[in-house]
Amino acid sequence: EDPDKAVADFKERRAQYMSYYETLDSSDGSYIKIVNCRTFVVNAIRGYLPLKMAIPLGKGQIVHFAMNLHTLQRTFYLTRHGQSEYNLLGKIGGDSGLSDAGLEYARRLGKFAEEEISGKLSEDEDGNK
Repeated sequence: EDPDKAVADFKERRAQYMSYYETLDSSDGSYIKIVNCRTFVVNAIRGYLPLKMAIPLGKGQIVHFAMNLHTLQRTFYLTRHGQSEYNLLGKIGGDSGLSDAGLEYARRLGKFAEEEISGKLSEDEDGNK
């Protein structure tokens, strides 16, 4: 394809996206802003999961994950655990079992992963498994 047309198309799409973007600032709460796949602005990231694995910035797994994303299009899924017994009691942390709702969430998440994620990974270009 013509490189000049490709660049023009990219610039047009970028302009359309920019009309929807909103600039974040520190009052917007926790976020990770990635600028041109090179600059990472980390704001107010704290708590158990982000601090579980320290990295030089001390921001943890979520930040480490975002900073190592590749620019190729792909889908990734983030999910929390299902509701725990401690959640029902208003407790944070610990190692309690799942509530009935948490078990149902886990069952549905497993089904989704098997049908939607694993199935797509094992299909070839023609949709054959």
